[in-house]
Amino acid sequence: MLHCEDRNTVSKVWSGQIPVCFRLAAQDCSSIEAPDPFFIMLPRISYLPFIWEKVQRYFSPFVAEEHRSSQLWLETPINTTSVLSGSVMLRWHLPIGLLYDLHGGGKLPWTIIIHFRDFPDKELIACETKQVAEAQFMNSVKEADFLKTRKKIMTAMTQSERRQMTAALYALQAESFWAVNRKLMFTSETWKHIPLRIFLLQSSPGTEVSTTAPPVVYQIQKLVPMSGSSDGLPDNSKQPITLRHVLRLWFTRPQNQGKPTVTPELHDLSKKEDCNQCLAAEDGTQTPDTESSPGTTERRVIAGGDGTETVKNDSRSTHKGKPQESTENNGKLPASSYEWGEDMEVILHGIPVPLDAPLQWLAINMSYADNFLYVVVRQRKKTAIV
Repeated sequence: MLHCEDRNTVSKVWSGQIPVCFRLAAQDCSSIEAPDPFFIMLPRISYLPFIWEKVQRYFSPFVAEEHRSSQLWLETPINTTSVLSGSVMLRWHLPIGLLYDLHGGGKLPWTIIIHFRDFPDKELIACETKQVAEAQFMNSVKEADFLKTRKKIMTAMTQSERRQMTAALYALQAESFWAVNRKLMFTSETWKHIPLRIFLLQSSPGTEVSTTAPPVVYQIQKLVPMSGSSDGLPDNSKQPITLRHVLRLWFTRPQNQGKPTVTPELHDLSKKEDCNQCLAAEDGTQTPDTESSPGTTERRVIAGGDGTETVKNDSRSTHKGKPQESTENNGKLPASSYEWGEDMEVILHGIPVPLDAPLQWLAINMSYADNFLYVVVRQRKKTAIV
């Protein structure tokens, strides 16, 4: 594989930060006066559990003693200016930068509400220690390496190197992290697939775009082969595959009454999902999954190597295992149509992504720490005319 590391871009990705205002949930406050907000700059590349200790230590004196060591959970208001605004629970296993691009609304500082009580165990998975978050992160790295090399690099990696990656991410030591991460990025063979997840942010079905109703988040994930033209993608060895190629393939279908429709392979993230539940991989190993949120039917789309697609319904239990295949629609992907409007924007690390940049270049230089590209497709925010 050709080396195409852009250290300046990598440095900017690692130095990206978001100003955050943490506030204690009103119902959790046991003192006469509410505490002042806790302001902090959070790294986009990191994860919320890595900073929980600081936030917990600050707000603990204002919480009843019996709740001070309880499992924390976080949510963010959809509209900080409206008392009628709903809120979105934050999934700790997704990178902070991705969570902000999905739910931050472009407002700074980003307001996050911290809860010490009433953990919503039907919607969220507990993360009791930093080590749980580190293990989940490493599972995601393994999944990315499986897509690229069938886990050849991770299999050869020592425990010391794995600990170095997690410790460097926690301490935000980019050079120490990349001393190991380069092995995952620069292999002696061509990558088999690009680790890519696209998140589609839309208003709730049957509702207009609202500043108070929680949006619906879908994950779109299919195999993106890097050799040999297939499924409408060019042969990367002859013509670099770009994000534009993938979006055209996943988001468009032939003209329907003069109007193009969007029928992506959608993964509805609106229910709880255990991060330890796994999907069966081709070699019999298992790969971890991602987020869900409350309110709709949970489905994953699994793309097979032959281009076939099936729908899997998952158990909501916490044990590892293969999900059972759905018998609905004979296991085939249900038809869904979504219009691709001119007001859609494609975001990576908080900025519009260059759609014609080679996808492999983006994967090397603009992936998150787990080696996945997390791309957000959302409606472009309208600018008020004064």
